[in-house]
Amino acid sequence: MLQLEFVGDPGVSFSGDCRISSGKMPEKRYRIQGKTPAKYWLPGDAVRCSLEKSSLASRLIAKITRNNVIEFQQASMPPLRWLTISSSGPWGAAKGNASAARPLWQ
Repeated sequence: MLQLEFVGDPGVSFSGDCRISSGKMPEKRYRIQGKTPAKYWLPGDAVRCSLEKSSLASRLIAKITRNNVIEFQQASMPPLRWLTISSSGPWGAAKGNASAARPLWQ
């Protein structure tokens, strides 16, 4: 089981899509939204998310934890609005990015 955690400036709203991979099953897409701080427990082997924060002036940090170890952490600092984060999985190593424009899935 994976844990997806959001921290940063208190009360920062975020929303986006996550794709969860579990074994050889097709990826499942989930829409998430919330406010910092927030934690989600995901029943899969791998996850990748593309998220938008509501305020350009805020700081949002996403963390993926596997077996109580942070696998990857990505911050979206002002004025960047978008954040992507992926655990290790069928798409390769864990990675992330912060950008001003909406990222494309790769």
